[in-house]
Amino acid sequence: MSTAEKIAKTTQATHDLLTLTELSTHDTSESRVPSHSFLTSGPIVFDRVSFAYPSRPSSLTLNNFNLRINRGECIALVGASGSGKSTIASLLQCLYEPLEGRITFGDIDIRDVDVRRLRNGLGVVSQAAQLFESASVEDNILYGVSPGAFSDEVERERVVQRAARLANIDWLGNIEGGMKAPLGEVSGGQAQRIQIARALARSDIHLLILDECTSALDVENQRQVLEAIMNVRRTAAEENKGLKMMVITHKTEVMQMCDRVAVVKEGQVCEEGAYEELIERKGGVFRELARGGIWEA
Repeated sequence: MSTAEKIAKTTQATHDLLTLTELSTHDTSESRVPSHSFLTSGPIVFDRVSFAYPSRPSSLTLNNFNLRINRGECIALVGASGSGKSTIASLLQCLYEPLEGRITFGDIDIRDVDVRRLRNGLGVVSQAAQLFESASVEDNILYGVSPGAFSDEVERERVVQRAARLANIDWLGNIEGGMKAPLGEVSGGQAQRIQIARALARSDIHLLILDECTSALDVENQRQVLEAIMNVRRTAAEENKGLKMMVITHKTEVMQMCDRVAVVKEGQVCEEGAYEELIERKGGVFRELARGGIWEA
């Protein structure tokens, strides 16, 4: 990374920090929901949700939006840029609240849930990985996990090793010091797999959001990340944890590994079904977008 890039990154980080200090300190710990079991037991449902960003209050990003993610299901969100896909992910993280409609986990409105409890059960893997080159691999994986989450060092190492195995982090055997070594510079695929491991380091994760996490990768790195995602799905199914996965993508290979594809257009789900079903549907929106070259191999 050049000096100019480091300065730009530091400037942006300072701006973000100042923005955080100005946020409301409203405490939601007195939530009416006493436990987080509902997060894993029931579906996530968007029920007639409408939303507009504060900077554009007259322009609805989501308009009477409906979507259901069932327990143990992996769903792909697809659509043209600006259709509202990333907004859906933001609402699930309680970064914003709907203007109208409800988002429920099980039968519980997301507004009634302690935000910290909700976010502790979320894992987010974004296109731009936020990693720390001077920190150890282990610390990068455990970033965001409470220091008091482990009873001792043995449990800490067990959690890190399990997360790394599921995320297909196999190059560590070639690094002197392994997990304790500084991360240094890594490839795009390695960075994304560390993000996946970071998400899995939380013991009670119930929803994994993958937001265009393979969009900037070459074929080989994409293959390795997809293998990591399949590892996660397979293990979650074997352990019957009911892990829900939402994947925002333009990649056909990613869509094909999902149980269902939901096509978002103008703030609504206009079409949904299995990839094979949608690609064969004559006159369908998904098929027309595929013919227009919007999906990537």
